[in-house]
Amino acid sequence: MRRGLVTVAIAVLALVVGGGIAVIANLRTKTVTRTTTVTVTRTVTRSYPPVVATGNSGTSLPLASSTSTSTIPTGPSGTTATLSGCVSTQLAVVLGFQQGALGHIGQTVSFKNTSTTACTLYGYPGLQMLDASGSPIPTDVLRGIAYTVPAEPEHVVTLAPGGEASFDLGYANSTGFGNATCPASSEVEVTPPNDYTSITVAWKIQPYGGSDIKHLQCGQITVSPVFSGNGAS
Repeated sequence: MRRGLVTVAIAVLALVVGGGIAVIANLRTKTVTRTTTVTVTRTVTRSYPPVVATGNSGTSLPLASSTSTSTIPTGPSGTTATLSGCVSTQLAVVLGFQQGALGHIGQTVSFKNTSTTACTLYGYPGLQMLDASGSPIPTDVLRGIAYTVPAEPEHVVTLAPGGEASFDLGYANSTGFGNATCPASSEVEVTPPNDYTSITVAWKIQPYGGSDIKHLQCGQITVSPVFSGNGAS
């Protein structure tokens, strides 16, 4: 009897040990790989010219200096050249088509570089209306936005030879001012930004201004700063 019990005990022990060996044999080693993604952010700082204070004047208000400059690369060697601000003797004025809407007139005007030297423009132009005898007509130039003048940021525009920069202008017509009549120009003196010499062009405009006939202010024109490209076509 004892011999039988011993035999059974040995068999059970062998079974347990064998099962343990089987369990150990079935174990697997797992390798976990973790991937970490690192995002690198580059911050680029750009410097822009200072904002020019606005004013109501028939002439262009200059910056601290009447000459603006811009530095551009000139070749693969990395050398640079400094460009001067455009002056009236380098430029021609190109008039775009007038467009009217709800008592307002809008027009885009371009400066074209007719010289053989690149130059820059920055800021607002000046305007002065003239009558048929060449005498000045009251002209009040406002800088900013109007019904036909969209918002435009100030920035330096580089004009290569033959290149163009433009500005928008707008003013009210006679709608809403009854029988009141404002003088119309025969010519207009257009002064490039930051210059003191104007370009005279044959140009008939008749701007009104003010909220109503009691506050009529003839010759009120809103202009934008210059922007790149030909917007006069």
